[in-house]
Amino acid sequence: MKARLLLAVCVELIYVTVTRTWLRDHTSAGVERELAVTAFRAASMIVYWVMFRSFILQRTATHVKVLEPWIAIGLTPMLVVPLFFYGGIPSDPGARLVFAVSSIVVAAREEVLYRGVLLNLLMGAVGRSWALTLSSAVFLIYHYGAQPLTPYGILEIFSWGMALGIIYLRQGSLVVPVAIHAIYDASWSLTPLVVLNDWWRIPFFIVGLAMFAVFGVLRSDNRFKPTVHSLSSRPTA
Repeated sequence: MKARLLLAVCVELIYVTVTRTWLRDHTSAGVERELAVTAFRAASMIVYWVMFRSFILQRTATHVKVLEPWIAIGLTPMLVVPLFFYGGIPSDPGARLVFAVSSIVVAAREEVLYRGVLLNLLMGAVGRSWALTLSSAVFLIYHYGAQPLTPYGILEIFSWGMALGIIYLRQGSLVVPVAIHAIYDASWSLTPLVVLNDWWRIPFFIVGLAMFAVFGVLRSDNRFKPTVHSLSSRPTA
């Protein structure tokens, strides 16, 4: 496992270097660059899945409803953000479609790595609360250089890291976190209904995160605490 972790770190460093420096010098901004980056996203995701598939699948999916009411309530103020703020996506319909579709690959890659691998590893070392916090912090740091880390941007990324982590721990499966992540990212490709000042993003995420915290504590039960596996654990038959 330690060798695989070291390899994963090397793969991630190569991915970040290529997509955030080399491609910026060798591709045109917009669709061309997005397609090139998406190819590297898909390649790295496949590598992570092949290396950690057995480890990720040790977390058995629960019989929790696909989207529990308290999760839907907490997600609502966060999911509607793209309807009220401009995301910087090109106005060309074709470009918007490309960015929307590529969101599926973005979501799958990031959920496999940051929830499937990192969160699971931290759960075995520091427990649920710290694992959620630390994995969300690393998720935030990862976005440095890809997105402007303004105060509202920091809160947005960290909040989603926490929310998706909580959903993953409830579900025991990456399917729902990937779907929610992809829907949110793809929503930025839609024209906002109303364009508000970006600072107004902050209340949306504070409210959403607070709802997750309150309802998460109230609904905390055994389903929220799936079996944690250590680095040395092996998948059962």
